[in-house]
Amino acid sequence: QSKKVRLKLTKCMMSDVLRNIDISRKLVTSPNRQLEYQLVFFFLPHKDYKHEFNVTSKEIVEKTELLFLKHMFMEIKKVAKVSGELLHFQEEKRQRKDVEDSLLDEADVGQCKPDLGEAHESSDEEDAAEDADATAAKRRAKHQETQEYDDPGE
Repeated sequence: QSKKVRLKLTKCMMSDVLRNIDISRKLVTSPNRQLEYQLVFFFLPHKDYKHEFNVTSKEIVEKTELLFLKHMFMEIKKVAKVSGELLHFQEEKRQRKDVEDSLLDEADVGQCKPDLGEAHESSDEEDAAEDADATAAKRRAKHQETQEYDDPGE
């Protein structure tokens, strides 16, 4: 009688009755392009755990379908939601960067350098100055992006 009580009170975990999980994936192109995953669960035979747990094979399959798969899909949805927001956030950053680039281009058009004859800088010196300006602008943009990434709540 004590064995029966012990069997009823012993908690059965998925890892106690699961032998293996095979996961395969394939790319499906119609109707929409997507990755399709197939999970195959291999459970231990009932004789391997009948002396440790008070469960049947049918109960294990039912609980797996009801609880484990439900929790697994909830976690997948969470990850998809987070990754979707990150993708949206990255696209938003790209759009903001494009706007900043166009504003910088407009500012460059408004600044015309007068021709000073022999007193003007050579083309090599002009290129070096423009490169330095572009490098400084890139550093500022990179620094600003890093600050936005570090402080997303602000």
